[in-house]
Amino acid sequence: MKTFKLALVSATVISALAPTLVFAQAQNGDEWKYTVGVGAMSGPKYPGSSDTKIQGFPVLGATYGRFFFGAADSGVTIPVGIGYNFFQNKNWKAGIGIGYDMFSVRKESDNEQKLHGLGDIERTTRTAIFTKYTNHGFSAFGAVVNSAKGQGIQLKGGVDLSTNVTPRLLANAGPSFTWGNEKSNKTFFGVNEVQSANSGKRQYSPSAGFTDVSLSAGLTYLVSSSWSIGSKVSVSYLPDTASDSPIVDKDVTTSYTIFTAYRF
Repeated sequence: MKTFKLALVSATVISALAPTLVFAQAQNGDEWKYTVGVGAMSGPKYPGSSDTKIQGFPVLGATYGRFFFGAADSGVTIPVGIGYNFFQNKNWKAGIGIGYDMFSVRKESDNEQKLHGLGDIERTTRTAIFTKYTNHGFSAFGAVVNSAKGQGIQLKGGVDLSTNVTPRLLANAGPSFTWGNEKSNKTFFGVNEVQSANSGKRQYSPSAGFTDVSLSAGLTYLVSSSWSIGSKVSVSYLPDTASDSPIVDKDVTTSYTIFTAYRF
């Protein structure tokens, strides 16, 4: 579910680790649980870019009962922030979260030749209403993510299957998708009249539709009951709504993630 930027694809820095951060999920008990760690990701500089970028990031999260902070509630594609599970039992959870983008989605400096005259997509606050179902090695999630600064609404969803290869080695894989409304898709892939005049690129005004379909697979090794290390590879396909944009170089991109996390 992941490209390099958090705000656009259900593969974001936080959501990229969602199935594998097994220590970071919310607990029912009223006690603090913390997760700290570091990671690195290699992927396109911006969605559809043919250029790659390597960037490090922190893995930070905490839970207290139904409340979660940072990356603590895995698999719901919410930016770094806070949230609350207003419903939670053995298999189901549903809640709301609000956060702020960790990284910019796209800046002219990512590719001054390709993006000149298009302007930057600013970091912004994003809120999400989500639900997640988990049963043994199967999980499925869906979220509605609303963006401030007029950047539109996205629907995100995915399925993940996990199994223990050995008592300490966990493997997981699954598909995910992102669907954007017209405002969202114009924000991330459109070229308006002013941008066209500034950049020399043709105007492009995408309609609502799917902008990402991804398949991800990962491995997590449990070094101890608290410490894990892991890796993930994700292949993302940008359907015509996104790939027809003059900004997009490639409609298939690959990203790689490695991380280590400690829970206490």
